[in-house]
Amino acid sequence: MDVDSFYYIPVTDEQDENEYLSSLIKKWNEKRKTIDKIRNYFQTNFPDTWEAGKSYRNVLSIYAETHFPFASSAAGHDYWVDMDTGKIEYIEPINFLMHKVNVAPSFYEFCTGLQCS
Repeated sequence: MDVDSFYYIPVTDEQDENEYLSSLIKKWNEKRKTIDKIRNYFQTNFPDTWEAGKSYRNVLSIYAETHFPFASSAAGHDYWVDMDTGKIEYIEPINFLMHKVNVAPSFYEFCTGLQCS
């Protein structure tokens, strides 16, 4: 697994990013725009597929109530910390299903396991 960047919560709207840090707010706004484009495309061209994906979106909404995204992979998928247990998980959508990978038992273990490539 790779980490492309860690998220941070900017103090001001003008706070700059660098190649290793991404504004959590900016990243999620970009994802929201992408999701809107995908939604419009699928609703127009593949309404049955869009309906099938509703369960994935509902599961992700529930998941986000107890988890917090803190980093992303080069593929744009997020690493999440479980706010109840501290475990680190990686979420990858596969065919409208939420594929969860347990990555590390804690944020400390996650960080100490990172390697440069």
